[in-house]
Amino acid sequence: MTRTCPYPDCDQVNLSNDDGACPACGRPVYFMGGHDYTELIADRAREFIGREWVFAAIDRWLADPAGQHVFFLGGGPGSGKSAIAAQLVRRARGEVVADAYPALAKTGLAFYQFCQAQNDPTLDPLSFVKTLSLQLAHGYPPFAELLIQVGAQHPSIQVRQDVGSMAAGGRMTGVAIQELVLGNLSPRIAFQHVVRTPLVEMVRNGFADTILVLVDALDETLTYDPADNLVRLLADITDHPQELPAQMRFLVTSRPDPRVVDLMGDPTLTIVDDAPDNLNDVQAYAYRRLAYLVEPQRSDWAKRIAETGEGNFLYARYVLDDLPADLEKLAQLTLPKDLDDVYRRFLKRELGRQGRTWREYRPLMGLLVVARGTGLTRDQLAGILAQRPSALESVLEPCMQYLNGPFPAGPFRIYHQSFRDFLLKDPVFQVFAGEAHTDIADYYWKITLDQETAKRDWSRCDRYGLENLATHLYQPGQFERLASLIDPSWMAARFESSSYTYDGFLADLNLAWRQTHDETLQQIDAGKEPAALADCVRYALIRTSINSLSANYVP
Repeated sequence: MTRTCPYPDCDQVNLSNDDGACPACGRPVYFMGGHDYTELIADRAREFIGREWVFAAIDRWLADPAGQHVFFLGGGPGSGKSAIAAQLVRRARGEVVADAYPALAKTGLAFYQFCQAQNDPTLDPLSFVKTLSLQLAHGYPPFAELLIQVGAQHPSIQVRQDVGSMAAGGRMTGVAIQELVLGNLSPRIAFQHVVRTPLVEMVRNGFADTILVLVDALDETLTYDPADNLVRLLADITDHPQELPAQMRFLVTSRPDPRVVDLMGDPTLTIVDDAPDNLNDVQAYAYRRLAYLVEPQRSDWAKRIAETGEGNFLYARYVLDDLPADLEKLAQLTLPKDLDDVYRRFLKRELGRQGRTWREYRPLMGLLVVARGTGLTRDQLAGILAQRPSALESVLEPCMQYLNGPFPAGPFRIYHQSFRDFLLKDPVFQVFAGEAHTDIADYYWKITLDQETAKRDWSRCDRYGLENLATHLYQPGQFERLASLIDPSWMAARFESSSYTYDGFLADLNLAWRQTHDETLQQIDAGKEPAALADCVRYALIRTSINSLSANYVP
């Protein structure tokens, strides 16, 4: 798979997933498991400071042959979990000196995944299993050969490969796995077949290296499917240590959400509570950024910011971004009491500057809260809201501090999950996710209707719509429209447009299946005849047919 350089001022094309840097501009790129994490890692690792005690603890865990399979790094919103994960990637790649941590330097990272709410390919547990297996096959030739054997033995698993040559005795060399199709397998069963089985055989044949897998922001996968998510998968596969070779290690970061803790256990370390020098790290970060102040103001403000924010890096970053350079104004400033107060003050300030009301702002912010994947472009937002693109720019520009995406065209999405959470719960600045989902679904439903034939013309639907319309229909309960998507014309357009083709289509189909299944169970519990049973059977048959035809669609 080839990619273009992710930096907007570079037009280099044909980068491969193996490239660690762009050959044209020389800047690092971070491709893993079919995802481009360059923007995320570069941003989170920017101005990184401290946290050496965390890396020391990870190093001790890796050096211990009897260590647990899972190292769980916990921390609240904005505490710096993703920044540590990003720095771990950089250290594992040798971009940051890691001599003080010999076990980490020796082990490296076999695979990493940064989970992002609203970005289904980074949340889907079956996709995680597939991309992990493909990466292990890429990094360890014996694993690739064993994976091919697994595919030959299981009709539900298809392994596509390029074979270079045959060595003496008929042994394959130069094996490259191009695609892996897992059919109807559940994530747990798929993991057993395409990760555990080859790995166990490798160890039996003498493989002794440690395989380290990083999963950042595990709590964000809870938004995918309460009954079938990555948290549950990781809990299942690590619940019985004897089932996995000791060499397989998972480093996960997450908020200490009870739904994560109940399954994964208590965090191994909690960033704020267990940190010997957490306030000092944030204070050092603030001190570095306050270079324009003289002493003692510089030291005093760095200490105040660290203490008021209780060691929260994101709080410090936003406060420092907004801190006035004028010393008189600075002397009169009262710091926000917490991260929510940072967001609240920002919205009040911007609404006042623009002479707008929250009622005018709410529809746009609602769309950004529910936007999926890489987000919505300026033109898409304008179309959904029936506004001129130029008018939206004046609203978007002041918000860029809290958004990801290149201004002015986008696509745009919420920068940090904590801002999304704030907008969903704050009593004053609250958005209504159901309304936003409905607005997006109605927009795509309208533009794809051919007025002359009264049929859907999916060629009018852009890539975002094809990849995410099912979710935007499911969330506000537009189940009749969701069921009507399951037709050949939509299926063909979905496959032709999307990079998340086969897995993405099954994910959409599962939304329709889940709703029909839930309704059926409710009717049975109420003693009624399950009217949706026929639909359940129809969806099951469709899914089976898609599996049998997958060879025609998966490139």
